[in-house]
Amino acid sequence: MLKILFLWEISCKIQAKGEIMAHTIKVQMFGNFRMEFDGVPLIAEKMHKESQFNRLMQAMLHYSETGIPKDKLEEQVIGEREIDAPHTALRVIVYKTKQKLKQLGLPGKDWIYLKDGIYYWTRDIEVIEDAALFEKKYREAEALKKSGTVEDTDRRLQIYLDTCRMYKGEFLAAYTAETWVAAENKKYHQMFYNYC
Repeated sequence: MLKILFLWEISCKIQAKGEIMAHTIKVQMFGNFRMEFDGVPLIAEKMHKESQFNRLMQAMLHYSETGIPKDKLEEQVIGEREIDAPHTALRVIVYKTKQKLKQLGLPGKDWIYLKDGIYYWTRDIEVIEDAALFEKKYREAEALKKSGTVEDTDRRLQIYLDTCRMYKGEFLAAYTAETWVAAENKKYHQMFYNYC
């Protein structure tokens, strides 16, 4: 448990290249959506749940490790709303989100960028997401199942207990009507109920 809490509270990370990431965004996706930049809450939690800023940040931060294809991001941010030029609308939403991030005091400027049809979150600001950490620990425990040793069984059970404590409610509970959120929610819900 302490190890997971330490990972959640860490404010800088040494990458493989030896660089130090001095800035962190902590994201709570389980239960109520929250973001903190270097320990200071970002205003998203005070904004209307339908805001395009919230939708874009949720998707970008959830897929921060892999990036997200432009069409998929467009679907997640714009959804089924009737818009004449959805590609243009997404570019405008990304631009306005960058402006909002600048107003909020995030360093740099290329937090969100498009490369080869995929939108990425900058590597200059580390993302610590509760759902990603939950899944990582869950998979670690699943991998220990195969060994069968008593030590691994004990370790696996401890990881499951720690992982269960991380689950604070449905994935983006206020947004479960959205298709991508419902799919992710189902995945995490199944993981939770398998062992918790």
